[in-house]
Amino acid sequence: MDLQKIRASLQLDAIVLFAVEEILAATDLYMPKSCLIANDCGLTILCPEGAAGNAAAAAENAEGAAGDAAAVAAGNAAGAAGNAEGAAGIRWVEYADYGFERVERAQENLWAAVRQYLDFSGRTGFVKYTAPAALLWEIGASGGFRDISQEIGIAMLCKSDAFYKKYDVVRQLNIQAYEGIRKQLHSGYTEQELCAIVRTAYVKNTGAQVCYTGDFLSGKRTCDISGPATSKIIRKGDAIIADALCACEGVYCDTTRSYFCGEPDKEYIKAYNILSNILDETAPLLRPGALAADIYDFVNRRLVSEDYGRLPHHAGHGLGYSWYEAPYFIPDCHTILQEDMFVTLEPGIYIPGKFGLRLENNYRVTNHGGKDVFCYKQEIQDFIIN
Repeated sequence: MDLQKIRASLQLDAIVLFAVEEILAATDLYMPKSCLIANDCGLTILCPEGAAGNAAAAAENAEGAAGDAAAVAAGNAAGAAGNAEGAAGIRWVEYADYGFERVERAQENLWAAVRQYLDFSGRTGFVKYTAPAALLWEIGASGGFRDISQEIGIAMLCKSDAFYKKYDVVRQLNIQAYEGIRKQLHSGYTEQELCAIVRTAYVKNTGAQVCYTGDFLSGKRTCDISGPATSKIIRKGDAIIADALCACEGVYCDTTRSYFCGEPDKEYIKAYNILSNILDETAPLLRPGALAADIYDFVNRRLVSEDYGRLPHHAGHGLGYSWYEAPYFIPDCHTILQEDMFVTLEPGIYIPGKFGLRLENNYRVTNHGGKDVFCYKQEIQDFIIN
């Protein structure tokens, strides 16, 4: 998301964004507890003490960070916290954050820095729901502010190349989690131990903080569609749903694989192969101009045609800077797909009292259809646990 381009199109003197994780990540300048100001002077990042140097260190160790403008700028800013100019035209300004001897003044210090670098007499765009009370108070006395929440929200839907480079790191975490399940899970494990395999893979394969959640179901519980891991024991003959959602440095990956404890019977194999085919058949429809509701309709009609009944949940959704974004592949969503949107497809089959299965991949919307950017195996033989 290019703030300066948005500023120019809206004829604003400045844009100010406060630290809401998904918005800052969308600028490709992810840094918690910071504030961004875009104006004629360029881009100013107000960040907690030491954050610029820490960002540089993280960038040095992060896989794929070389192509990320934020990492490049952070690297140039190390040791130059004051008014240093980064190579990307970014000015880094540090403020005194929360600390052992100062608890109550961090917000005041950030606000003082904002006042220093933001001209309140100009036309300024801001996102209302992210603004602190101090800013809203001053807006009340100024006619120069405009809520650009809608414009920022729309701009966040189409992801940049820098986003996809970050995503490549996060998707590897889910791949390692699924590989861990394939190699370690066996009959007698509980769902909670299954979840622990996933968590361990995340911790082992990144040096950054990872947030995660998901659905970890086995046996007849897979008919419930979603739910947390329990103490239920996984037994031979069980189907297993592992819907893993993780986030690292503000970028999300949401994928699902279904496993079988022991050789699957014919009913399992038929349902799994139908889901795999539906994924492959739906992906080409993910083109600019397609209607979100039509994606759901296609998946639903395919399931009905195979006598599995109506899809009881969405057929997928957007994600990227949060775990659930537009477009939503549901019957009444009239969002039109745009190039570079980032979406999931997740068809599922659920037979009450027997089992449920679900598959989910992540796609980039292109003029040639959805490009599978998760790029992980999908054949049933790879998900049989003996």
